[in-house]
Amino acid sequence: MSRNHIEIDVTPEDVFEVFLDPWTYPNWVVGAKRVRSVDADWPKPGSRFHHSVGAGPAEISDSSQACRSETS
Repeated sequence: MSRNHIEIDVTPEDVFEVFLDPWTYPNWVVGAKRVRSVDADWPKPGSRFHHSVGAGPAEISDSSQACRSETS
């Protein structure tokens, strides 16, 4: 089994900011093609962002919903 290891010089807060921005979703989720829209109150619990997933011509419209957010 091969392993890849990459270290980046960022804080956990910096990483959280990237994950909090739904427009970056296709950059870090395999199979995500594009973000179609984001609710104005994102990331308030219950809000959603709408995205498309798939490969080639096969595409499914889906959404992800914020349930809660915790920082330590």
